[in-house]
Amino acid sequence: GLSPRPHAPGGCLLALPHALLDSGLPVAVHNQLASHPVPANDAQQLVGFNKPGWVVLMRDANGKPFEHNGKPFYRFKPDKPIMNKNGKPSKYLTTAGAGCRPYFSPLLPEGFDQATTTIRITEGEKKADCLNHHGFPTIGISGVDAWTDKRTPDRKLIRELDEINWAGRKVLLVFDSDVTVKDTVRHSLHRLTIALSDKGAQVSVVLLPCELN
Repeated sequence: GLSPRPHAPGGCLLALPHALLDSGLPVAVHNQLASHPVPANDAQQLVGFNKPGWVVLMRDANGKPFEHNGKPFYRFKPDKPIMNKNGKPSKYLTTAGAGCRPYFSPLLPEGFDQATTTIRITEGEKKADCLNHHGFPTIGISGVDAWTDKRTPDRKLIRELDEINWAGRKVLLVFDSDVTVKDTVRHSLHRLTIALSDKGAQVSVVLLPCELN
C-alpha cells in the first residue's frame, strides 16, 4: 500500500497549499483536486522516480483514471527538478514511454460533454483547475505539444482528445503569454489549431498580456 495522504486540519493538503493558492485556487477546493504529496517510496511505485514531490492523477471527463500498462497514469512534480539526458531540469515527469494524457479537472462544470459548450485548452493542471473553479470549462494539457505523442503519428490528436465531439464546438486556446515571444510555442499553437479545425471545431486563440506577473 501507498502512504496515506497527509492532511492538515480542515482537509487542506500539506505541501501543496501555497502553489494552489498562487494559482487562484482557494483552500475550500484543495481537497477536491487530483493532486497530492507523495514521499519518495510512493513516487517510485507510481511513476518510477525515487524522489519526494507531488502527483496528479490523470482521469477522463467521467473521473475514470487513464492507464498505462494496466496502472493509473500520473504526472509527477519532484520537490527538486531532476536533470534530463540533455542536462536540463525537468519540473514535471511521467512514466517512461507512457506518452501524454489530457487533464480533466475534478472541478470541470457539468455539461462538458454537450457539443454546444465552449471549451478552453490551457497548459498545466493548476491553470485548468483554476479556470474550471471559476466556471470556465477547460481541458489541461501537460505542455504545448502534449496534445499529441508517439502513440499518434503525423501530429494527430491523442486518442483521449480525439474521442471528444469537436464538430461545431467553439474552442479557445489559452496558452501562456510566451506564445508571443517563442517561435516553438507559436508553431505548436498553429499545429493544434489545424488539428482541431480538421475535426470541425471553431478555434480562437486567447493572447494573454506579457507584462502581467
